[in-house]
Amino acid sequence: MKNPEQQALTKNGWEQRSEAEAVSRLAELGVKNVETAFAILEEKDINNKPLENVEIFWAKFGAPKEEGFGDLLSVEGKVYFPKTANGELVLFTPGFPGGVAGRFEQRYARAFTEAGYAFATVRHNGASLTNGEMSEQIMNCPKRLEIAKQAGEHHIGGTREQGYSPSEMINEPINLLASLQGKFKRVHLMGQSMGVASSYNVATKFSDNAEITGKLGNIVGISGYVGTTEETPDGIWNALKQNFNTLAEYEKGYMERVDLNAPRDSKWYATEMKKVAAQNEKMRVPSHVGNILVFSPEDPLIVGPDKSKEQYALNYGPKSQRKLIIEDLSKPADDKKAHSMLWIAPENLVRAVQAKVSERGPHYLKVGGVRGSGLVQKG
Repeated sequence: MKNPEQQALTKNGWEQRSEAEAVSRLAELGVKNVETAFAILEEKDINNKPLENVEIFWAKFGAPKEEGFGDLLSVEGKVYFPKTANGELVLFTPGFPGGVAGRFEQRYARAFTEAGYAFATVRHNGASLTNGEMSEQIMNCPKRLEIAKQAGEHHIGGTREQGYSPSEMINEPINLLASLQGKFKRVHLMGQSMGVASSYNVATKFSDNAEITGKLGNIVGISGYVGTTEETPDGIWNALKQNFNTLAEYEKGYMERVDLNAPRDSKWYATEMKKVAAQNEKMRVPSHVGNILVFSPEDPLIVGPDKSKEQYALNYGPKSQRKLIIEDLSKPADDKKAHSMLWIAPENLVRAVQAKVSERGPHYLKVGGVRGSGLVQKG
């Protein structure tokens, strides 16, 4: 059942424009808890080439029916089903406040679906549907924006007075995983920035669910926030590069730029991120899951492992031996988005999903500087 608060907020929203055929088709594909959906008949990649041999849907996914999930909000996302499938799913969660989702699809959806993977991306509740170019980048779905215009919607999930918080956002992939996993033999979790905290939160929340836990393959993190509540005297939080006050001002500006439905308040943001950090401290990852964490030393926000400390690789992110940490030195000189790391070649993200991470770790690797090496595409 839909969360009552969200139901009240969206009663006149795009649910009235749901396509019964799309809901029915998703059910045929084994998808559960779909509240509303529509088909996307054409989508183009970053090179303006249409994606082929793939079914694409935008859907709203309700919370899992199992006990303990009843307070979760419904979540919207996009799902790609390749017509030639390998039985595996890649679930991607963007960071806060969500700007990478559409840009990520444009660059990587083709590579995953052509390799046979179903591919799903989360859209954060509170993301703006009316903010022009920024909304276009985040949604990557003209049909969803047109529906929002017709329905008078401002934000995904409905606009609410208190806004939407990071501690709620890290739960959002729970809905998609529970809804989608049924007919897949393996599910890989992928995220960027706070989306990595989301992936580990999901793995932790389902750690007692043998069916879902047994399907987990690799967890791939790009510029991931895996920090804890530890804080240095100068106000720099664990796994972050900036003093928290500086970071909070940056995030306030970013929220304003993307028109996120959230308070522009540093104390609120600090409290929320402490909740995310506290959840990071509870990470529980099955021993069979491969962990691949990629970061750039030029990232202005996220720092890699502290090599001055003992067991720096083991203590960075999940305490798992089956872990590969990749320091990517290859940021193009003209790329101003080191935190997004969108220079990673599509085929290399597919390789990350396919990688067999040895249990004789953790492992630490530097890539970049040689044409075609590591996770990058040069030239």
